Amino acid sequence: MSEIAAINKFTQALRGGNIDAFYAAGDELRQKLQQNGLIKDRSYRLKKYPQCFKGDEFVDYMVYSETCSSRAEAVLVGCSLVMYGIIHHVVDDHLFKDEGMFYRFRHDDGTLKADTRSYRLLTRKAIHIHAALHASGLMIKDRDYGARTFRKCFIGQELTPWLVVQELAKTKEDAIALAQSLVDEGFIHHVTNDHGFKDEYLFYRWTVDELSASAEFESFIRTPRGGSYMGHIDHGLRLVLPAVSAAFRRLSLSQRSGGSGVVVMDDDINPDAMREVERANVANMQLKGEFVFDETLEDKPPTPPPRNIDADKMLALQYDKDMTALKSAPWFHDLLTRDQAEERLKAAGLSNDGVFLVRLSQSKDRPVLSLTYKQTCWHLKIQPYAWTKSGKHGGKPGHTFNIDSGPHFVSISDMIDHYGKSCEQIPTKLVTPCPKE
Repeated sequence: MSEIAAINKFTQALRGGNIDAFYAAGDELRQKLQQNGLIKDRSYRLKKYPQCFKGDEFVDYMVYSETCSSRAEAVLVGCSLVMYGIIHHVVDDHLFKDEGMFYRFRHDDGTLKADTRSYRLLTRKAIHIHAALHASGLMIKDRDYGARTFRKCFIGQELTPWLVVQELAKTKEDAIALAQSLVDEGFIHHVTNDHGFKDEYLFYRWTVDELSASAEFESFIRTPRGGSYMGHIDHGLRLVLPAVSAAFRRLSLSQRSGGSGVVVMDDDINPDAMREVERANVANMQLKGEFVFDETLEDKPPTPPPRNIDADKMLALQYDKDMTALKSAPWFHDLLTRDQAEERLKAAGLSNDGVFLVRLSQSKDRPVLSLTYKQTCWHLKIQPYAWTKSGKHGGKPGHTFNIDSGPHFVSISDMIDHYGKSCEQIPTKLVTPCPKE
């Protein structure tokens, strides 16, 4: 079995250099998250964030749907989606994290740029340059100027010869033009935003390096093997790290006498990084725990558990079965409009808190909890989640149901029992089923 079959389709596309397949997978993922109700309007500290999802719920979905084999792998996919401009943190403060932070697809807020092939190709090249610069252990580091320290930056006049050495540009002029395009599209910027790109002793920083990330994740992604594992270091674009030391020495010797260029001393070279890229055999890499490689594998990775190609059909049948089973419940009123539900609740006694019914909305055929509280009718959406492998169903396909960000239940009946004892996530406890007509 090839190593491609052992990895998710996002990483597979990046390793294979198929950038269009990566963006197509991103579009498909967005639709799946919408169908499962993970993308919705959310609030935090009295501020509303429309059409967003939580990082930890994204990871849950990627693992339970068997898109990824572990939470760490799902985080790497989320990071790639951020770096390739498909999703972003709602206030652009964080790289992707397995936490309850809000993220949004750029398609949903009109900030998506990757709808042209030219931009996609530039993005691919930008991510390769970013990963390779970090992997070198040489170019990106904290630098002092005057009384200030500028974190994670590189020098303009060091980047241009590096691009030529890497064969990403044929001439110095081509390298300057490429770097300026990275500035124009927001991939890099001058540390104080005072300059465009110049082949001078000026500090520049990658925009993605300004996002907050965990220390464990950063230590993983900044290595040659981490970048290779994710597909961010594209060997098709040539990574010549073992030759960087000699190339920079030649440039420094020829340009130390007043010429612009790079001056690299022997003690600036990171020999461990140089050797590490030669060991970056992606085919034999798997993650063990959180961003730690397991290299005790045979030449061919083990065959993953077989996936059920009829999972979607099974889930659809199971959902219909779940809804049919509710028909005997005294509080289930089947298809009912909002106005019809309110008429029944008022007839049952609007002054009594906790009179309730569950109905199917006629617009989307989705379950809704309608109840009375303080002489007002409330309508709360019950969100079904479809899992191709659910821990709550013994590892088999199944659904869970929840309201807003409340706990998940394996059935609506279990949810009703729970909210008869607790009013967490809802205005009041469920007390009296509304009679059916």
